[in-house]
Amino acid sequence: TPFETFVEADDPDDADGGTHYKEECQKEYETYYDEEYARVAKLMKFDYCQDDGVAASPEDTNT
Repeated sequence: TPFETFVEADDPDDADGGTHYKEECQKEYETYYDEEYARVAKLMKFDYCQDDGVAASPEDTNT
């Protein structure tokens, strides 16, 4: 699937400008991002709520 299927130009009149996800794709992207963040945080034993950033256990990642 071409990249253009999921994104649109920030400014249609500026060919060199930035892009953003189309509204109908943004929620799916955010869900996928959150799931992957939780998976990686668990593997790394990362917990942003701890002072040192290290989770007490693999399940304590606050994700």
